[in-house]
Amino acid sequence: VLPVAEKHNIPALYANDYEGGDCRPILFVSGEIEPQKVPAYLKFLQDKSGGGKKFFLLATDYNWARITVDMVKKALPSLPKQG
Repeated sequence: VLPVAEKHNIPALYANDYEGGDCRPILFVSGEIEPQKVPAYLKFLQDKSGGGKKFFLLATDYNWARITVDMVKKALPSLPKQG
């Protein structure tokens, strides 16, 4: 999924602890993040990527990753529209 995210300049969120080894302008590793911080984090990524509401979410098939996906889906509608 990372090559697709890079091609379209869409931020890729990796919601797990990460051992490193990859560095890309669109790859953001959040690890564990509290629900109240998700909207601010998404706003930062939206501004950094030039707008839009598209994000790739990369994660393992564990509870924390699934919970993060749900938090992001809930927070996306509250982001301001970009021109």
